[in-house]
Amino acid sequence: MKTLQSYIGRSVSLAILGVTFLLVTLDLLFALLAELEELRASYQLWQAVQFVGMTAPRRLYEMMPTGTLLGCLVALGALANNSELVVMRAAGVSLLQILWATLRPVLLVALVGFAIGEYVAPYTEQIAQSSRSVALGSGKALHSRFGVWHREGSEYIHVNAVEPSGRLFDVTRFRFDDSGRLVQASHAHTALYQGDHWYLEGVDVTEIGQREARSSRFDSLTWYTSLTPGLLTLLTMDAEDLSVTGLWRYANYLSSQGLDGAPYFLAFWNKLLQPLMMCAMVFIAISYVFGPLRQVTMGLRILAGVVTGLMLRYFEELTGTAALVYHFPTLLAALVPVVVGMAIGLFALRRSG
Repeated sequence: MKTLQSYIGRSVSLAILGVTFLLVTLDLLFALLAELEELRASYQLWQAVQFVGMTAPRRLYEMMPTGTLLGCLVALGALANNSELVVMRAAGVSLLQILWATLRPVLLVALVGFAIGEYVAPYTEQIAQSSRSVALGSGKALHSRFGVWHREGSEYIHVNAVEPSGRLFDVTRFRFDDSGRLVQASHAHTALYQGDHWYLEGVDVTEIGQREARSSRFDSLTWYTSLTPGLLTLLTMDAEDLSVTGLWRYANYLSSQGLDGAPYFLAFWNKLLQPLMMCAMVFIAISYVFGPLRQVTMGLRILAGVVTGLMLRYFEELTGTAALVYHFPTLLAALVPVVVGMAIGLFALRRSG
């Protein structure tokens, strides 16, 4: 039995790796083609290639659930077409044993995927996004479509880009009084974090009075704020691109500031439950091979897998959006697609077993 488990596991592992590599390669190619539209004097082809390359870990992490489903369909479908699964079942190998032999490499892939999503993808994604923002938007401040906004108390802050070292580019701040009137606007070309404060360089400050505005220019200023480089790093990235620990930390920070942290809590639960979603994909793949798609061609199995993966993905997005709109628990929104996927797979497995 150990030999059969190793054989099934090796077949599944190679198929998952091959399919995931193909999906990521296609995704990178389409991303590069889309990036070519952004080329200009400050952003050349080599920079676009570097940007797309640095996003590869994030794309790999995102493709793993779909790659797992299609890889299992390809591997088990090939075994079924060669009548190897029939021989195994005739030899007394149960469906549960085949399921476990398939799940073992998937659990390993899920563990590797979690490590990539936690330690590799957030770092490379930040480098990619900050470098791109600097190249495309540096010096344009509020006129740039890059960067992020943040509110802290009565102050609204726009940061164009954040380097992994914690250096900021084009920091614009607007301060309002208790009546909501703008009283000060400032722009700093760069900012460096030093101990418990930011050291601003090249600062233009405009004080706005009741009847007139007064502008001043400073070579440097000190800025005290609760925004640390770590928090700003989280702020400048999409929720889906952050690590699990980063999502939890930033979501709680937003809640402490009286802001809406629900999108980050939702992304946190989705990432935490991704290994379970991958297991659900395995159940569905095996039920397809032993059930309604037992006698069909490999192409039709792959098409069914793609459709199933897309349906689960859209259902996950639907429940997430509903949670944000109707304010029900984000954990429930992340858990429902996983439970539905597992229920469908287990029900189909029971019927085909």
